[in-house]
Amino acid sequence: MGQADSVAAALENLQQSWTLTIHTAVVTSMCSWEMTLLSCGWDLKLNVTDLRPVVESGEPPMHIGSLDLPHAATSCAASRSRIFLACGSSEIEVISWSSGDAMLIGWDAPLRGHTRAVTAVAASDTLLYSSANDMSIRMWDASSGRAIATLGHNVEPCGTLSVAGDWILSTAQAG
Repeated sequence: MGQADSVAAALENLQQSWTLTIHTAVVTSMCSWEMTLLSCGWDLKLNVTDLRPVVESGEPPMHIGSLDLPHAATSCAASRSRIFLACGSSEIEVISWSSGDAMLIGWDAPLRGHTRAVTAVAASDTLLYSSANDMSIRMWDASSGRAIATLGHNVEPCGTLSVAGDWILSTAQAG
């Protein structure tokens, strides 16, 4: 299958859609890691959904499980072994997980470095990026949680962050 065939197959799959009713309140953030969808909402839940049935048989995604959160997460990001949540404080909440089994393991120590509320997180390979109301964007080692660098000072807080190769993409913070 050539690259053009791959794009056509991907576009064909976009014509299918499902409504997942696993949250009981507004969904505030979603991210994916390989074939797993993670979603957070005002219902104080982190839900884990397996997307493999969609690819393998055209069936709807399958809800695997959920975790109660102490606060609503406004942004989530995932790496191979950790899930990162922005929950309205200056810390980034961290959950260990087994991405291969899509199984939540437990809470890790939060990442500390911002001085005001974290507004957005994004992960790419082994790096985590975060934006906060302290007007900074930080880069972290996603596996150890070690702060690597502050990429920007006096930067308007981001509403969302995304990573594409060497680019960090962001939206302005609402409000």
